[in-house]
Amino acid sequence: MPTPPVESYRDRTQVVLVRPLKCGNVGASARAMKNMGLRRLHLVAPQEERFQDARRMAPGAHDVLEAAQRHETVEQAIAGCTWVVGATVRGRRLRWPVLEPRELASQLLRNQGPVALLFGPEDSGLSNLDLSLCHSLVSIPTDAAPSLNLAQAVLIVAHHIFEEARRQGYQPPPRRRRSRRGHREYAVAPTPPAPGPGDVLAPAEFMLNAVHGAVDILGRTAYLNGRSREQVALTLYQLLQRTSPAKREVAILLGMIGKLRYSLDHPRAEEGD
Repeated sequence: MPTPPVESYRDRTQVVLVRPLKCGNVGASARAMKNMGLRRLHLVAPQEERFQDARRMAPGAHDVLEAAQRHETVEQAIAGCTWVVGATVRGRRLRWPVLEPRELASQLLRNQGPVALLFGPEDSGLSNLDLSLCHSLVSIPTDAAPSLNLAQAVLIVAHHIFEEARRQGYQPPPRRRRSRRGHREYAVAPTPPAPGPGDVLAPAEFMLNAVHGAVDILGRTAYLNGRSREQVALTLYQLLQRTSPAKREVAILLGMIGKLRYSLDHPRAEEGD
């Protein structure tokens, strides 16, 4: 069978929280899903109805909560899924294959149909009856304390899926960051070009010298009025970092800055040149 498009994992994967006890954990799980590109949340017989608590724990993921589907039984929640995986603590003697999150992620990206990831209630986990509906199990390796918070477990599993998708070529959409003027989109920065033959990348101190020199000159103009000197310097430094300049290129910038500084300090000398 052909492998499905890598980005389809976002639509084919549903997270099923079985009898969750706390709405805060539901909200935190929704946020973890949104962080990792998942959006199909299913709730089986949630024990609390105070969804304002869930919203407080899900900043940026209210759309996931509002679209969540509720069910009375696990059977209803997994209807139509071709692969059902239950999260459980390692150590149970079960006949089902037990995967680690990275193995789960690899198989999920190859799976053709809808996938359900089941997470049990915070106090007891999935019951044997719940597990009997699963094709496979996933267990997150831990050290001394085997039990994880519900949202932590969702985040770890979802992160492995996201990383496997990225490894296979998935490109996340442009990031959105809230500012005072609303949402702005920031595309993922492209990989800077490799330096040419014989070029040596500029060391950090070279770039910092250029930044400090540029800010010193800006300080002699009206540009810094009402602006933070430190923030301007940080912005310029990040701009240089993203371009990965060669040492010779920054040396040219330093030469320009030196010439500008001399011109500002010796205006009459420049007039006589």
